[in-house]
Amino acid sequence: MEEGIHYTIDENIMTEVSDQKEQGCCLAFVLADVVSMVMRISLSDRTALASAQPLIDYNAPSVSKLNRMVSSLGLESEESYPLTRVNRDWDEGLYLIRKHKRYKIDNLQQINDPVEMRTAIIDNFKAGGKRYPILCSIDMNDFASSQTALECISTLEPYSGGNLHHSRHASSKKHKEPDHALLIYGCNTMSEDPDHHYLYVKNSHGTGWGMDGKSLITFSVLNYILVPEYEPLKEQQEDEEDAPMEEGEKREKKVTMVYVALPLKTINTECKIEDPVALDKTLQEVKEANADGVMIKVAWGIVQGGKSTEYNWDGYMKMFEKLRKEKLKIQVVICFHAVTEDDFTIELPTWIVKAGKTNSDIYFKDRQNNYTTECLSWGIDNEHVLENQTALMVYDALLRSFQETFKKFIKDKVIMVVELGLGPQGELRHPSFCADRGWKYPGIGAFQCYDKYMRDCLEKDAREQHFRLYTSPPEIECAYNAFPASDAFFRSKENFDSFESCYFLNWYAKQLVNHGHRVLSLARRIFGKKMAMNVKLTGIDWWYKHESQSHAAEVTAGFFTTCEHDGYEPVLKMLKNYNVGLNLQ
Repeated sequence: MEEGIHYTIDENIMTEVSDQKEQGCCLAFVLADVVSMVMRISLSDRTALASAQPLIDYNAPSVSKLNRMVSSLGLESEESYPLTRVNRDWDEGLYLIRKHKRYKIDNLQQINDPVEMRTAIIDNFKAGGKRYPILCSIDMNDFASSQTALECISTLEPYSGGNLHHSRHASSKKHKEPDHALLIYGCNTMSEDPDHHYLYVKNSHGTGWGMDGKSLITFSVLNYILVPEYEPLKEQQEDEEDAPMEEGEKREKKVTMVYVALPLKTINTECKIEDPVALDKTLQEVKEANADGVMIKVAWGIVQGGKSTEYNWDGYMKMFEKLRKEKLKIQVVICFHAVTEDDFTIELPTWIVKAGKTNSDIYFKDRQNNYTTECLSWGIDNEHVLENQTALMVYDALLRSFQETFKKFIKDKVIMVVELGLGPQGELRHPSFCADRGWKYPGIGAFQCYDKYMRDCLEKDAREQHFRLYTSPPEIECAYNAFPASDAFFRSKENFDSFESCYFLNWYAKQLVNHGHRVLSLARRIFGKKMAMNVKLTGIDWWYKHESQSHAAEVTAGFFTTCEHDGYEPVLKMLKNYNVGLNLQ
């Protein structure tokens, strides 16, 4: 059972209650408050007050655009960018060249799943959490009434949609204000009854709504939340490392640790040490070579092979105990993919494979509907298609089970590094070049976005961006072993660098970065910011200098590097955001 918490952000941190008046710009007001309060918490700048007006002028219809505004462009203060509440003509170029101070955060993580929303909110507000404000969306209905909001907070009976605690608030005149943004500034989960857990929220309808603009809601009314992510100490830490030392001061030396990779079949399919005697001999050889430790792959198909609700860590536990005894460190690679080494293969868990037999769209697909069972499509990250769980819920549960099982090894710094497999062969990329589909080096590979869920994702993005030409993937030939000069799409810059193609290629690359954000954010919440974490990328360089400048093999793998585009910068920024190392192979 989770430990109860009761926390609200200090009044000295809170921004004043805004009044959006009759303008439909609640998202802008709440998001500006979120950015302001994150600055006040992280930088102790109690004067920070980001203006909502840039967001109103930007008129962002999607979360991805809002993210771009608060993380890349930044929000000026109300002093330099006064609030008018009226949407004005937006010129990004003019905004960029303005020399005024701006407030920026690193990222906004959107969470839609009810269980994940609850977990994220509690992790944020519990002791040791960031305790940042969180933007949420709810259907207001009767809660738009100031009287209803006042009763909720004054009686400590949180609003639950008018169906549970507040069925009495149903009125003859129904309020229709769906998808309204509020700011969550605290939560109370002290009651033994989860139905009585609630969130403190602040509205943007002025102080006349609720009690001075504030009220209470239950977790159940949330449509989605946007969790701010910000690490203000990185640049300060870098400055401290470069700063001159005082007399007599000692600086800890940075060392490079050496790990020896153990064979995959060290742990067999029943999660037992295959040959304990051979393992003992290997560990002695590692010690004699003066290596610091070993690297071991933890196969998902072994640990959770039988049922979605059961985990078997027995073999890994026995191995880790041996390593502790030998005073060797551990680098763990958690493989959310099928793993092959020499003649030994561990497939995905059998319950996943079973789900794939009735719904092959859980896997990446090419244009011809071919698919590989090596890893799951990123399109199901938030789809309840794995025994009524999303892929992220499954990843989250496995990581939490690992952390709980081996927390003593983590605390004692026996486990030093966790590497997360984010795609085929553990690499962060689309499975564009797979031998089981006939690919041979140096073929350019093929796009992998034709499963139902990736198609739905593209259609949704295209409609949000008001770009309806690409509500389905383009009709690009699926020739894995083609060369750029022989491929109709990549041989001509007029094709691959057109406005329409650039939209698609940018969306395709964005799926790679978004998947990384989702998995790394939940991993950081589980392991904390002190655990060293890595992600693996592979060098896809075989058409890098081709005269077409198409970088075809990189592009089909998800790195938008054609012409003037840098497909690796968004990935590296994402890794930096979570303080994650890069394993480049």
